[in-house]
Amino acid sequence: MFVGSGWLLYSGSIGAAALHSHHALQVLVARDGVVRITDGEGRASSGAVVVVAPGAAHAAAAAVPSGYLLYLEPRSRAAGRIRPSGGVASPRPNAAALGALVSAPEPRTLEAARGVAIRIVGLASRGGSDDPRRPGHASVRRALDLLPGLIERHGSDLRLPRIAEAVGRSAEGLSRAFNDEIGMSVPAYVRWARLRFVARSLARGRTLTEAAQDAGFSDGAHLSRVFRETFGIRPSELSGCARWTVGDEALD
Repeated sequence: MFVGSGWLLYSGSIGAAALHSHHALQVLVARDGVVRITDGEGRASSGAVVVVAPGAAHAAAAAVPSGYLLYLEPRSRAAGRIRPSGGVASPRPNAAALGALVSAPEPRTLEAARGVAIRIVGLASRGGSDDPRRPGHASVRRALDLLPGLIERHGSDLRLPRIAEAVGRSAEGLSRAFNDEIGMSVPAYVRWARLRFVARSLARGRTLTEAAQDAGFSDGAHLSRVFRETFGIRPSELSGCARWTVGDEALD
């Protein structure tokens, strides 16, 4: 399980799932087999690549032996490039690009996973994906560097004004810079940062309850609710079987 800034990539077998919905935009790619997804009205979409819009009710009709699940923060630039036309869609990706992706070995490092995620965005995108850019403004770079420590110190009390104060910029100015350079609002980014903090804690051997407290959630139930709202699954479903790799890299 690889977690970055505004994205999460899972690699492995993908099980069937009952009807549910979640906050993140989801892209499913079959490395072996076919992805079969039904929407809330029972309409089926199938293919090597299937896109599920944020908040769209959907169910996985059958397991996929090997594939990728990419979750994207809906307000990120990467999600904006995909722009699904409906709740569930099956785009027709470039055959050569798809073949190169599914035949390549599964990623073992965060940078390799980021490369896979960028390629998946390109496959699912209507207009293709641009080259990724690093944040250019010093206050944004500093906020990204300081955020893990700010979450650790301030927990659930961390808000935009406190982050802006830490980097020496007005709340309005930092908010505008985040939207321009990261493609996400500060609250949306902090939400993902808290989930990355949870993943870091789990990687260090902390329990779910301890990880929730580390990241500023009120308790394990609060973490479970936010995690499920975002990804459609509970962290307890992954904590015992997933290897977590976490970083602050964005896709754009």
